[in-house]
Amino acid sequence: MMRRFPFFSDLIRNVELALTKVDLPIARLYAGLVPDAGLRKRVFGMIAGEYVRTRRMVLAITGQERLLENNPALARSISLRNPYVDPLSLIQVELLRRKRACEEGSEDLDYTLAATINGIAAGLDTQAAVRARVKACAFGRGRPSPCPLQGLVARRCFC
Repeated sequence: MMRRFPFFSDLIRNVELALTKVDLPIARLYAGLVPDAGLRKRVFGMIAGEYVRTRRMVLAITGQERLLENNPALARSISLRNPYVDPLSLIQVELLRRKRACEEGSEDLDYTLAATINGIAAGLDTQAAVRARVKACAFGRGRPSPCPLQGLVARRCFC
């Protein structure tokens, strides 16, 4: 089905990319902000369980043993961003904890929290990196080609 239906293939590849960005230990820290322990455990358990099931199905459909196995350049790119994004997530969790504890609003806290939101969003934006690489790609010059980025954004390289 992956070979015969481009829409299905793109859907699975997008899910695979999203799964690759998941960091359950960091997500658990965010979940720790939920004051109701029962609710926190139940909802986080559902999310973690769905992650495991979805990952297993994507690997089965793609015939891979690990996510992005067929795209090592993108896998490496994502793994290289983690040392930069993870500290921002840790800072953000602490800032959210402080914001909830404050009786009064703090402009400095809000500004710093917004900066972490923007930083994390930029770090997770794989498509921006892909678009930048596609613009710089010298493989295709607008023709169908063996571009290493082929399939991430389009079926052919549009350099």
